[in-house]
Amino acid sequence: MKRNGIEVLLNIAFWGLTAWLITAGFSIESQEIRNVDGVETVKIIRNSSIIKNLLLYIGISSVLFYGNFANILRLEKHQKTTNVVLVSLALLVATVVLIMIVRSPSFWLAPPVPEGVVWGSVLFYFAVSTTYALGKTWIHLDRQRQKLAYEKTQAELILLRNQLQPHFLFNALNNLLSLVDQQKNPLLASSLDKLSGLLRYVVYETNSEKVPVEKEIEFLVNYAALQQLRFEQNEVLFTLNVKGEYKHQTVEPGIFIPFLENAFKYGAEPEHTSEIKVTFDLTQPNTIRFTMQNPVLKELQKQHGGGTGMKHAQERLDLVYPGRHSLSIKENDLFTVELEIQTQ
Repeated sequence: MKRNGIEVLLNIAFWGLTAWLITAGFSIESQEIRNVDGVETVKIIRNSSIIKNLLLYIGISSVLFYGNFANILRLEKHQKTTNVVLVSLALLVATVVLIMIVRSPSFWLAPPVPEGVVWGSVLFYFAVSTTYALGKTWIHLDRQRQKLAYEKTQAELILLRNQLQPHFLFNALNNLLSLVDQQKNPLLASSLDKLSGLLRYVVYETNSEKVPVEKEIEFLVNYAALQQLRFEQNEVLFTLNVKGEYKHQTVEPGIFIPFLENAFKYGAEPEHTSEIKVTFDLTQPNTIRFTMQNPVLKELQKQHGGGTGMKHAQERLDLVYPGRHSLSIKENDLFTVELEIQTQ
């Protein structure tokens, strides 16, 4: 708030100073030199109609200034540079046309104001707004880069601190799996194998910056299978459908798991029938569409309270896929997640 207040004051000071300099410097009509008792004085006479015209042109320039400023700030949301440049040029052309209309003889505030002063002022304000917006955009994007670098450093530190335990458990589970009689205890063997697969993914695959989406899908299937062990048969109907053939697109590891965790946490309970549906649309080579639906059980919401998983998932998406994703979360009778990621 304090920074915004200072910025507003600086804007007011900028406009006040430049308007005063322009009107004071270019509204002089004549000068009178008087000599009274040997003291020479100069009286400056200003043309009020020129002052009005100059203020009109400054007002038009202010609209161009902030329109161009707002347009360039769209770069913070990773809009295409070409589109931003075209809009800025369109604003400049529209301003030129408007000023030409104002300067026409039929307009009631026609000159006298020199053309050089008018066009020089317009280009000055346009250049300042461009520089101002680009500087602010660069600062914003630089802070985002620093935040992302910090988040990655923190994640790597946490991973290093916790790596020993998953690695140990992974090896221990493999040893236990070798001792299980798969003929007599097929469910136990299958469960240990899935848990081993989850740990293998956490220990090894997440070290990469990106992983194929098919590995993420396999991770979700194994996670859901382990979660279903808490329930009787048919209490939780879990389905995961994959459409399309582009399964080798790469994504941030673990980007989808918070949504499935949330589904089992708030949408599945023993002695209740729940249905969790997950769909991956991989029909486009550079786009992943993920949708998920699960019921909302009010008792579980009261029991667990409001979690932070969805908020953290949104923050991570903003950091990793800025301007390249859309996330829609709707909650009524069903909790619905619709996520689209542009992988390139």
